[in-house]
Amino acid sequence: MLNSINLVGRLTADPELRKTQNNDSVVQFDIANNGLKQADGKEDTLFIRVVVYGKGADACQKFLSKGSLVSVTGRLHAFSYVNKKTNAEIKGVEIIANNVDFIDTGKKAEAQAPLAQTAEKN
Repeated sequence: MLNSINLVGRLTADPELRKTQNNDSVVQFDIANNGLKQADGKEDTLFIRVVVYGKGADACQKFLSKGSLVSVTGRLHAFSYVNKKTNAEIKGVEIIANNVDFIDTGKKAEAQAPLAQTAEKN
């Protein structure tokens, strides 16, 4: 079965970078994706977590910030964990990104030149 997704959205906060035990980079951010307008005029907005590994994670950390517009291609990954405060099981999905295209970073024009390259997973 094919597991592939492509979404365009804006970052809801600055990316969060962390390092694995092997010193590999992992960045995580959430994007907001506006859906179709309902009959009452309201839009359905989807908020989804994106995880990027390797050199792509470093590029995302360097060039993206809250409000940046990106196109993300990857695969859906289901996760669950137990909230330590409420002891409730939390379930969700995230995108494990293969590719992140920087559409609009909000950075100055001279910083945009290196963004023509795509941040790809190692």
